[in-house]
Amino acid sequence: MVLNRRPTLCKLFEVLLLPEVIFLAILLLAYFGDKYLGIWNFIYNYRGFLNGFTTTPILPYTIFMAGASFSASCTLLYVARVKIWRIALISASIPLAAMATFEYVWNFLFLLRDGNFSSWFGYGPVWVYSFGFLSLSLFALTGVKYWKLSASVAVAILSTIVVFVYWYIIGYPQSGPNLINSTLFPGNGISLEYILNVASKLLVFITFSAPVISWGILHSGNYHNNSKTEMS
Repeated sequence: MVLNRRPTLCKLFEVLLLPEVIFLAILLLAYFGDKYLGIWNFIYNYRGFLNGFTTTPILPYTIFMAGASFSASCTLLYVARVKIWRIALISASIPLAAMATFEYVWNFLFLLRDGNFSSWFGYGPVWVYSFGFLSLSLFALTGVKYWKLSASVAVAILSTIVVFVYWYIIGYPQSGPNLINSTLFPGNGISLEYILNVASKLLVFITFSAPVISWGILHSGNYHNNSKTEMS
């Protein structure tokens, strides 16, 4: 007698795609990575990253986009009748992954521009800190079961790449707290590097939010359809 294992494998695959399972798996990866590589200690003590995050004029946009992506995801997943605790996991993972990814790319481009991969700005091996940032980026996969890859998602990804590539091609200039001293637009006014910094950060948040938001919009009719619901 030959047993049909396809239903069992399908059920196993469905379980592996559950947000709580993915979140726990990534959390364990980050934990063991921290145990052997000191990743969380690095993130806490990485003074350049923390100071840059707290003093940069880009901070208001970061806070706004984190709140906007969390709120939009919560709202649309709720309307789509996803369970509350899954909504919390998925929506919280999006801004966390977006911030980690942006900071990793933003920092890595400095190493690429200077051609220096001997260490992560003097803190240690590049691969260690790459693992640290990217392990946080993986939290975006928490909601992969609730993704819809639409044209808007593709546009967001492409736009993000174009902005970063253009920024790098023109020399990757940076804008500090004093925006008057622009390397490209001398004098008063907002600098091009400031615009690129803001645009790239906004686009990263949009890119990470778009798949879940697209899915939520598609399934928003479930709020009035009790036959398609996760809620009790």
